[in-house]
Amino acid sequence: MCLASRASVRCLGRLGSRQCASDIAGKAALGQIKSSGADGLVSVGGGSTVGLGKALAIRTGLPHLGVPTTYAGSEMTPILGETRDGRKTTMRDDRIFPQTVLYDVDFTLTLPKMMSVVSGMNAMANAVEALYARTGTR
Repeated sequence: MCLASRASVRCLGRLGSRQCASDIAGKAALGQIKSSGADGLVSVGGGSTVGLGKALAIRTGLPHLGVPTTYAGSEMTPILGETRDGRKTTMRDDRIFPQTVLYDVDFTLTLPKMMSVVSGMNAMANAVEALYARTGTR
């Protein structure tokens, strides 16, 4: 996760977001965001990292650039999955969409084979769900 300002980009490093945005990682990042004077967020990584970026963006109102390195597709949804107090929660809000998503296929070429398979299946599940979801885009 990186913080962006007009003058520079500063990376927060690994914030340890496993499987969904965690309240512990989010609290740690929120403190750094407030003290840094950041005016934007950049998340580079898999679905958990992009999810953490979405969680931070909705809480701070900062613009979010998502750079996914897996095939999940959750970066293009208004849904946020989080772990709060040890419980998985979900939230839906159009403000959750990152302002910009940058795709680079080269990021996916170095994924371990099994991660690539699992990530690809998850992307297909998201695509199929989009076909029948009542609130899907047309």
